[in-house]
Amino acid sequence: MLQHRYHTAMMEHVKRLEYVLRCFILFLAGELIALGRVTASAPRTRAKPAEKSFVQKQDETLRDQLRDLPRLNSFSVLTPVIEGKGRGRPCKRSYTFLPDSLRLVDAGHLLARFNRLSSVLTRVDKMAMSLAARALRSSLIPMSSPERVPCEPTGSREQIERAGGQTGACSLERVLCDPTGSREQDKQELPNPLYYEPLAHFCPPESLWASAHDEAERRDVNFIHYMAAAKLEEIGYGIRPNPYAGLPDLSCVDPPDPPTVRCL
Repeated sequence: MLQHRYHTAMMEHVKRLEYVLRCFILFLAGELIALGRVTASAPRTRAKPAEKSFVQKQDETLRDQLRDLPRLNSFSVLTPVIEGKGRGRPCKRSYTFLPDSLRLVDAGHLLARFNRLSSVLTRVDKMAMSLAARALRSSLIPMSSPERVPCEPTGSREQIERAGGQTGACSLERVLCDPTGSREQDKQELPNPLYYEPLAHFCPPESLWASAHDEAERRDVNFIHYMAAAKLEEIGYGIRPNPYAGLPDLSCVDPPDPPTVRCL
């Protein structure tokens, strides 16, 4: 059991270490691609797991209850964002007071995330190799496949961005070939296989950088962030910030379409 304030401080520490590991794995993947030490492999087909019986489900529940630390999901490198996004529409809820800093909280899940870091560090080479192979495999997909949509004057912005190469940058040609002026973010597909949203900014996330205890550790966070961003830029998978972020949608003031003239 940990007090609430120590729980909050340790959570920021774990998030910062996970962020550094993600940047390090992306740097290794970029280095493998730059050195040509990885080839595009065929995607693995996973067999559909058989449905577990009621007795097996009860046994798994009992195992989870007897574990010293709770079970965690697999460590994901390409998380879309660091901070959780709020709801799209406001909702009414009752007022809640700030948590007590001396309240006892259960830190089993937090300790499990902290203990997982050592096992992730021993598998960074395999994870980087897998990411590099996935990136090369996606670059070999022909343009006629459903995963690659060519840039046409009538296409949407999502299709235009998916057809805009590996850098994920919004070039002038792709902006001009979108007559509708759509400025919605591409939420369904990532611009490239190595897309990691925090690397689109020059500095690491402020909350993670400020959670470091001393200046030397802050320099390390900045350095590994720069290494990952620079390596992805070198191999052609650079990440650009969304040029339309924060801008209002003015499609409602667009002029109406011209009338259709048909022969009698």
